[in-house]
Amino acid sequence: MDLATPYDRFRDLVNRLAAIGDLPDDDADLRLRKHALAVTAGALVPASLLWVLIGVVIHRPLLATSSVYFAAAMLVSLAALARLKAFEPVVRGVGITGMLYVFVGHVALGGLAAGGASLTWGIVAPVSAVLYFDRRRSLNWFGGYAAMVIAAIVLDGLVVSLLPANWEIAPIWLFAYNLLGPAIIVLMLVRYVDGQRLEAQTQSRQLLLDVLPASIAERLARGERMIADQHPSASVVFADVVDFTGLAANATPRDLLLILNQIFSTFDRLAARHGMEKIKTIGDAYVAVAGAPVAREDHARAAVEMAVEMHRAVARLGGLRRRGLKLRVGVASGPITAGVIGENRWAYDVWGDTVNLAARMESYGLPGMVQIAPSTREQLDDSFALTLRTVDIKGKGLMATYLVDPATAPLFYHRPSGAAAAEPMPEQLPGSPSSEPMPGEAYATA
Repeated sequence: MDLATPYDRFRDLVNRLAAIGDLPDDDADLRLRKHALAVTAGALVPASLLWVLIGVVIHRPLLATSSVYFAAAMLVSLAALARLKAFEPVVRGVGITGMLYVFVGHVALGGLAAGGASLTWGIVAPVSAVLYFDRRRSLNWFGGYAAMVIAAIVLDGLVVSLLPANWEIAPIWLFAYNLLGPAIIVLMLVRYVDGQRLEAQTQSRQLLLDVLPASIAERLARGERMIADQHPSASVVFADVVDFTGLAANATPRDLLLILNQIFSTFDRLAARHGMEKIKTIGDAYVAVAGAPVAREDHARAAVEMAVEMHRAVARLGGLRRRGLKLRVGVASGPITAGVIGENRWAYDVWGDTVNLAARMESYGLPGMVQIAPSTREQLDDSFALTLRTVDIKGKGLMATYLVDPATAPLFYHRPSGAAAAEPMPEQLPGSPSSEPMPGEAYATA
């Protein structure tokens, strides 16, 4: 069943007419100007046909004939725009033809008093020129319209003597048409352009929402240009593909892009599920934050849960598993600065020692494991089984960190109820690296 209203059908017709001159490589500004031209020319066709009828009724053959020619000229202009896709020649032709037609119509009606303000139709040209051209050329078109009005005043006596009207003063209905006709066309044009502007704003805002957190996008839309907020407590997740250099050396660029797209798209869905904010990707690294831009008390748990599920997701993806891909993931918690700076290519980013520490947790981590900083450990409850690890971290010295093994993590992230919840937790994760310490590292059970 067709639920479209007459207005919906009319709007669809206008949109299809507006797009007849589009080219795939047109920029947004040129496309809007082409649309405005097509809408204006299309609206002038029925208006001029009504003038044909008026010319016949009041016995002014010059008015009827010139209106027929003008309607045909507008149809030819639309056809030229549709076929040639050339904006400048068509718009100049429409403007010049329209101004000449208005002056001829004024003469055909018998001058100023008899014409019922018919010169008002000429205002469509300079108003449209504001959209079609730059400021200087639009003023030139207004100058042309002003010159036409002055010429009509100067030549009015001659026009009246050569083509005397059927009346001394134009009837009210003619005044009404001459005032309302161009007003309707200008209103239709302005409403269409304004609708396109609002649509562009909506698309722009949606683009901001695609690359920025909603609260940050709203602040930018309100005019803020440098946004830097202090968050006293947040958690940052860094993830990196192990031996990505070797993978890149043995994969085609297309395969490499498909692999990264598969991994990062999965991570994006995990971030949304856990209420995390994706910050950026750097090569094969993925960065996300919990607790910014919106504060949350459980940011440490959310970050660790996402980190664990990142490992699990890669293990579930058959193609990645067959390639032997593994991750290193690090988490750190603490104060951060987050925001948007600059004027172009906005991106929401985070800074501070906590961010650097999360990066260190990842780079000094173990494949297939989540390494968390002491600042994150302090904010977790006892439902996590952690393996203590001492690592000599550049710029930090010896630091006690903690490992979470994703293989057993679901036992703690999906805690059972009732009697099962009282079961004792293992002191050390099965398969932890404590039996095979790396040089310079020691392990203990947390």
